[in-house]
Amino acid sequence: MSWLHGLLSALNEEELLQLNKLRLIGKEREVLNGLLRYTGQEIPSPEEICIQLQITQSHYYKINSILLDKLYAHFVPQGSYELLLWLRRKELYPILKNEIKDQLKSKQASSYYLSLFRMLIDLPYKFYDEKLTKEVGNAYLKALENRSQSDENYVAFHLLFADCNRFAASKNPAKKFGYSEVDLLKMENELASTDHFLARYYLYRTFCNFYKYYRRDAALSLSYLEKAILLKDKIAEFFPINIHQFLRLLYADALLGFNNEQAAFDLYQEVFNEGIDEAMYGFYYHCEQYAISAILLRKYDKAENLAATYFDECIHKKNDIYATRGALTYAKLYLSIGEFKKALHYIQLGMEINEKSFYLPFEIQLRALENIYFFFQGDFDFAKQLSSRNAKYISNQKSEELHKNYRHFFKMISGLINSIEQRKELTASLQLECKTIHEQLRNLYCDLIPMMQARLMKKKKT
Repeated sequence: MSWLHGLLSALNEEELLQLNKLRLIGKEREVLNGLLRYTGQEIPSPEEICIQLQITQSHYYKINSILLDKLYAHFVPQGSYELLLWLRRKELYPILKNEIKDQLKSKQASSYYLSLFRMLIDLPYKFYDEKLTKEVGNAYLKALENRSQSDENYVAFHLLFADCNRFAASKNPAKKFGYSEVDLLKMENELASTDHFLARYYLYRTFCNFYKYYRRDAALSLSYLEKAILLKDKIAEFFPINIHQFLRLLYADALLGFNNEQAAFDLYQEVFNEGIDEAMYGFYYHCEQYAISAILLRKYDKAENLAATYFDECIHKKNDIYATRGALTYAKLYLSIGEFKKALHYIQLGMEINEKSFYLPFEIQLRALENIYFFFQGDFDFAKQLSSRNAKYISNQKSEELHKNYRHFFKMISGLINSIEQRKELTASLQLECKTIHEQLRNLYCDLIPMMQARLMKKKKT
């Protein structure tokens, strides 16, 4: 896929309509229209396209470059860092990294390098570029007028935090990460009496995720998040958002992840009632998690109101991943309350939007929800076919995290259907599997797995 084709495939309907306003000359309009025919699908080889357009390959590549610049100028006339933000929102990570390398050719202020460092460090595991991230981190340090040990420690420990997160999704996370609990405790001891507050903040957050992903311990994970919260006043000026609110949102998310939905809901409600700026890190993610906590507490009217408040406009505009997140929220709500027609509408809508701005974790969720929908509808033959098809889809992905979380998910659905068809009790191993998967994925699928088991019991009685 060419970068221009990738960008065109990431545009929403509103943006695609704006392409008619572009001032194009020569063969530019033909190349643009030619590529638009293949948005969302594989394009022919450059040789085939050049034959169709009757141009040379060098001319074709030159036009691609010109069109890319014209699209940038149209959609992000400010350029520079604003262009990088736009590319990140579109999840065009290969183009983003190339644009970053281009922008690094000119000298920039330390604040620019810092923003860039944060952006690179938050890229998804698949697109994380360790070499480029460290290069930008070093550029930030070099650009500082009065560089201190605290600055150097900040960069080092932010990188440590990023490694802890990204290696959690690898095949052998502890080995990849390379740091044991003892190593982290030693670092904590060395920093304890210092005023390197940012380093301590990222070390505490590393501990939090270490006890969440590497050695599941809810009490320790939350205790280190509390330590990070205590530093809020020392580090607030370093962040462009309200760090106190952000840390409380993280705490609510951690509570939900450890199946304490009441405490999570109460904290989400408290923070959202204060008013949160849309620029908050992970704003729409936390909107969804707030709604999920309401669904788990069977506060269905509240969940529907939250979905309408925060996602209806995104869905109406088909605003990329935010719209898909909203469709997922509605689908989970309506499956939970048995309004299956509405649930299917949002599952299909989510699939339609995600096809344009593709995000693999959402694709998996949508497939899982579709599978659950047909199970609830009693179309067990098709549900079983879907579970088999989805299991193959998972096995073809290169994400170890997806394999770990979903290895048995679709197999479980087939097992439940087999029990219904054979009118047999659930085996002890299948019951344990349902329980384990439910605990692992409850903050994604609410109580839908126990509801499937309840449906099985009801079916057997009839």
